[in-house]
Amino acid sequence: MPTYFFFGTHIPADVQARIPTDHRGPVELAPNLSYLGSAGIVCVHGVRVVFCGGHWDVNDNTDWHMRESPEDDAGDRQTWLQLDTPEASRDALRALLRHPALTLGQARVPPPPSDPGSLQQARAFQYAQAEFEFQCQRDAPTLAARPPVDILLTNAWPVGMDALSQALKPDACATWGRAPITRLAESCRARYHMACAPAADDLGAFFEREPYEHPPFAALPPPDVLPITRFVSLARAANSAKRRWFTALRIMPRTELVGTPRPSPLTPSPLWMAPTAPAPRAAPKRPVPTEAPESSRRRRRKVQAVDPDQCWFCLSNPALEKHLIVSVGSECYVALPKGQLPVSSEATTPVPGGGHVLIVPIAHTPSVYAAESSAALRREMRAWRGALTKCYAVFDAVPVSWQVVRRGTRAGHTQTQVVPLAAEHAAAFDAFMTEALQREHGAWESDAVAATWEDEEAHFTPQDRQDYCYMEIGDKKRLLLLRSERFNLQFPRYVCTTDTSETLATFLDMAGRADWRACVRPPEVEAAECEEFKEVFAEYAEQVAG
Repeated sequence: MPTYFFFGTHIPADVQARIPTDHRGPVELAPNLSYLGSAGIVCVHGVRVVFCGGHWDVNDNTDWHMRESPEDDAGDRQTWLQLDTPEASRDALRALLRHPALTLGQARVPPPPSDPGSLQQARAFQYAQAEFEFQCQRDAPTLAARPPVDILLTNAWPVGMDALSQALKPDACATWGRAPITRLAESCRARYHMACAPAADDLGAFFEREPYEHPPFAALPPPDVLPITRFVSLARAANSAKRRWFTALRIMPRTELVGTPRPSPLTPSPLWMAPTAPAPRAAPKRPVPTEAPESSRRRRRKVQAVDPDQCWFCLSNPALEKHLIVSVGSECYVALPKGQLPVSSEATTPVPGGGHVLIVPIAHTPSVYAAESSAALRREMRAWRGALTKCYAVFDAVPVSWQVVRRGTRAGHTQTQVVPLAAEHAAAFDAFMTEALQREHGAWESDAVAATWEDEEAHFTPQDRQDYCYMEIGDKKRLLLLRSERFNLQFPRYVCTTDTSETLATFLDMAGRADWRACVRPPEVEAAECEEFKEVFAEYAEQVAG
């Protein structure tokens, strides 16, 4: 496997001796091991990579907002010198910024008001922002004509990378930003930016924030490939603390990215932004419901999502109960849940085996709209729902499906639950659920909004996609954007209120089955139910999984 590396300081003499004068491109030091240089821009197997090592002074007073005059040569460009001083590093970076692929226009992001309460500063900022947006429009042709950058590699973070992000951040990352790297990230607009902590004695940490979009934003005609960067920080290689120091990327050709929708969640560019402390939150007036119906309540603590090696839903987990798996596709799989709601042995259950299933992404992702999720995943999940609809119809039933996504919970692996309901009860259950929801959380979003929820071109904000409950009851689409903390992850299997419990189980005259834990059956019974459902679902599953 070809391996490439760059290094900015302490280049060994024998390595330096192997570098030809004015060489362009990687230097092979050993079979499959090539040195890129200390800073530069190169094309490797059709992928344009910008990299920059060096030593960065925290107190550097250089105005890195200044624009460099571009040069004409758009080929590979590298620095082979040791960048072991701030001065040498600064000169190498300035030379790199003159490459045509890193050309910026004249638009300059205005700094936020130093006193947010000052009306005069607020008005001045508003005027500056309008000028910035106008200049962005004038800069658009320049930016569109640049050779695109695929990967940026740096030995420090940009300033502001921890702002605007809901991802869990490393403790010391607020000190890892460097102004020169911020300028480089702003210029590159790379599809991927890989970085580490700047200090050699800092082990760093693995951190992946939401993708962010560079200006000009959606108000302007979109370019062929959207100016979106995915930032990943890695710990020091082979570190003693065993922090994650590697990742893998699937770099698609740019021709395949033309016309792709914006990912979600997606934030504006955080570059140059100072992170702000979250506002204090008022204490709840009454206990917040937990994920289970127990009455005991404890003080809320910061919740850590379940990792893949401990996740019940990851196929790679040896503890996964494989006897529940019905079918596996390219992006997701279908399985019976533990403690399914219907009782397969009862005559009131319309579908053989019970028919209550989970549609689960194969990748460990908290949401189908998370950064690591894809349109292909969402398409396949819809295809599985369509296959289940056809299967249930044979037994005069319709699907009731729901997907609940909440930040700040242990639910790190999303899934869609689907339960068969006798078709004759669909309208009554829709009214029942609407009434129960109205009492506890207010009304559904409008039918028009719900109808476009799964439309890849729909104009929902990243915040909308982070906390929601989406249901389909037969052909009815229902959406609730979760704007408060109080919402149970097991809704609509049950919806907890202060003095009653209105549930799908209650509607089906199965009030004792609201809690899945009370419904778990022996593994041999579960396996038999799975085989029974597989038999009736096989022809429809084949249409999706092949």
